[in-house]
Amino acid sequence: MLANGPLLCNTYHVLACGLGLNAKKPKRCSKECHMKTLKFIAIAAIATFSFSFQAHSASAQKSNVYSDGDNACMVGDSITAGGWFTCNAMLYYATRFPHMEIRFDNAGVSGDGCNGILWRMESDILPNLDKRRTVTAIMIGMNDVGRSKFSKPERERLGEEAFQNKILSVRKNYADKLSRIVKTLSENSRKLVVFTPSIYDQTAQVKSENLIGVNDELENFGEICKTLSSQAENAECVDMSAATGRANAELQKREGKDKSVIGPDRIHPGFAGGLVMLDAWLSKFREPSRVSEIGIDAKSKALKNQFNCEISNLKFENGRISFDTEAGALPFPVEKKSRNVADLLGFCGKFNREILRVAGLPAGKKYSLKIDGSQVAVLGSQELSDGVNLAENQKTPQYLQAESVYGKCLLFRSKAAEYRGILMIELFNRKDMDKLDTDGKIDFVKRKIQNDPPDSKFILNACKFYVKNKKRQSDLLGELRSINADIYAAAKPKKRSYEIAEIRR
Repeated sequence: MLANGPLLCNTYHVLACGLGLNAKKPKRCSKECHMKTLKFIAIAAIATFSFSFQAHSASAQKSNVYSDGDNACMVGDSITAGGWFTCNAMLYYATRFPHMEIRFDNAGVSGDGCNGILWRMESDILPNLDKRRTVTAIMIGMNDVGRSKFSKPERERLGEEAFQNKILSVRKNYADKLSRIVKTLSENSRKLVVFTPSIYDQTAQVKSENLIGVNDELENFGEICKTLSSQAENAECVDMSAATGRANAELQKREGKDKSVIGPDRIHPGFAGGLVMLDAWLSKFREPSRVSEIGIDAKSKALKNQFNCEISNLKFENGRISFDTEAGALPFPVEKKSRNVADLLGFCGKFNREILRVAGLPAGKKYSLKIDGSQVAVLGSQELSDGVNLAENQKTPQYLQAESVYGKCLLFRSKAAEYRGILMIELFNRKDMDKLDTDGKIDFVKRKIQNDPPDSKFILNACKFYVKNKKRQSDLLGELRSINADIYAAAKPKKRSYEIAEIRR
């Protein structure tokens, strides 16, 4: 008879029943019963260890902002309608959380300000919002500030006193209107994020006219944004003014005053500016930094750690290490011409870490790293021991897969910009078009093209697009929903085969 036999029997019976197993309690203890109990406890211990180990494998991360099935509604002017922040955000969330699908809605309109947002709130914005599911972000102010009055001729025409009075009047109007907008969006969203306006680049030495003073006033607008967001219970503020200002100053310090994270028109950020905004967003909400992490000890021939991935078929043979892995995420692919901006932000170190670490290799040796049979790097034993960030390696199959996701995000961005252009035409002509039915609106725009064509090629093309696509408006929205789904389908990680082999001379 084993020591503490009845205790072991009772332990087996309680645990087995708790797990739903068919385990009748014996009338009296026996050696067979005791051995069965010890075997069961050993299996349970292994299962418990396995469970705790797997808790750090695939899908081990959660967003601090979104949940599966949420929708992200981005409200604003042409900076939002252009979609570069949205494109970067879609790319991060699809590649980092590919099993958590978020629906993105671009609710930006070129040329818009607070008045326009209030005009289209009921018809265009609120239908996208769900108190349980929507995280709404708004950035507005670039058009409200009234850039034209900062031109030297206009400022001289007004006179300094009238100029200053106008600034104060516009600022008060912005605060009053934005207060109403924040209240409405807050009441109709699970979470509201208010962005301070991104910078108007007053420091770049580029060809476009420099309206000195615009950015100074936008900073005052930013303080209004901070105050209003602090007054709403479910709202937070992301300081895009500070983020884009710091990044722009650092870029110009490194590369010269002819560079800008915003762009040559001093107003509209492209991918680089959108990346700066994403960096500020991720920092604010402390979103996960790691894509995945693999740690192997070659000396003890053991897997030391795995995070957000599942490792299988680990083998150590003739100076070669091989294994299969399926990660819970993909790396974030940074656009080629914006990698300098990613570097100055330290973006990959902060938010794009796909670490492979192999310790215990002989010193001074070189190793070939192959993934799915293709060589992606030659690495020294010390490099592998320190850890390599594969998210920066553009040759890996997972990076190439992530680039295909980026391509779909670009398609979403361009299609959304076209779709939002339909509402832009109605916003610009709302006094004439508000009471017209669809056919009447199309006829109005046709006449405008024929009799009073816009000077701007951008607006003229938008008018032509309007005439051709107004009746397809709901179909265009369906296309955007389909592209959104395609992005997540393309982002699902695949099982990859790794091989690390010593290069013998």
